[in-house]
Amino acid sequence: MADLSNVSAEAIQQAMEWVKQAKDFAVEQAPLLAREIVIAGIARNTAQFLMSIVIIIVIVFCSYKFVANYKKIDDATDGLAALSALVLLIGGSMALLGLSMFAFDCIAGLCTAIFAPRLYVIEQLAQLVK
Repeated sequence: MADLSNVSAEAIQQAMEWVKQAKDFAVEQAPLLAREIVIAGIARNTAQFLMSIVIIIVIVFCSYKFVANYKKIDDATDGLAALSALVLLIGGSMALLGLSMFAFDCIAGLCTAIFAPRLYVIEQLAQLVK
């Protein structure tokens, strides 16, 4: 019986040491983790913003080229060309609207990460809890 209580006391002592080491590790690593979360947020929001700007430019360029080529068509009765131009302009406008809102969201996230990094870290940690 004494051996069993010695073994359990040693196990409890070892578990307490592991908990203390884990706590110390978490306390030491918390500032580095927060810094990495902010840097990752800045990089992600910048990349998403730049990618949405590139896509917006491509959509505008393709729409411009298509409309410029459509104006060169001599046959005004070509319904397929008119329909495809209408679909491209409406679709391009909707894509531009969506990408513009996405770009503004990226800018908001980027500003939060740069100017309020503690708030950004709290928001990111809150998303992990959800």
